[in-house]
Amino acid sequence: MLTVAVGALWALFFVLTTLVVLLYRQFGLLYIGSRARVEETGLAPGKRLPLSHTVDLGEAALALREVLSLTPDQRGSILIFGGPGCELCNQLVPQLDEFQQTQPEIKTVYIDRSINHRWTAGGHSWVYGVSQEGALHDAMDAAVSPFAFVADRAGVVAAKGLVNTPDDLRRLIETAALPALAHAVDVDGRAPATTAV
Repeated sequence: MLTVAVGALWALFFVLTTLVVLLYRQFGLLYIGSRARVEETGLAPGKRLPLSHTVDLGEAALALREVLSLTPDQRGSILIFGGPGCELCNQLVPQLDEFQQTQPEIKTVYIDRSINHRWTAGGHSWVYGVSQEGALHDAMDAAVSPFAFVADRAGVVAAKGLVNTPDDLRRLIETAALPALAHAVDVDGRAPATTAV
């Protein structure tokens, strides 16, 4: 009888411990999604992107400055940061081709923490790159994923936030209020480039 009681107490202990962990995790997720957390995460609007950081594109490693080279008809770029084990990222990535087609004036770049071969195949209208050892993630303080930054042609952050769907990406671009192309300069301060990467 005593053994059964002790066993029941241990089972109750493990159930309660699991519930407490899940509760803390839920509050953590709510905090991560809160406006206060988003405001303190990532480069603030008005800050310049770390353009010298390297992005591995599979066939070549380029500075972020080169990755963000825009065509004359593009007003800016959106950098989406993801990572391994991010289920929301895995749901978002297959929708990026359609998103890029509906937003041709914005260059879409997905930056992963590690190589995910499902997305490295060619034929995409968006750019897939890897931040080696998460260096670019760290430099931009992209601590949660999927997290995105909208940048103007000069490489300055115009907006940032959590993005779980293409609609979230569109809303983020709308809040960025990117300047018209007539007044645009490229990421190195020159007139808009004529070719894309």
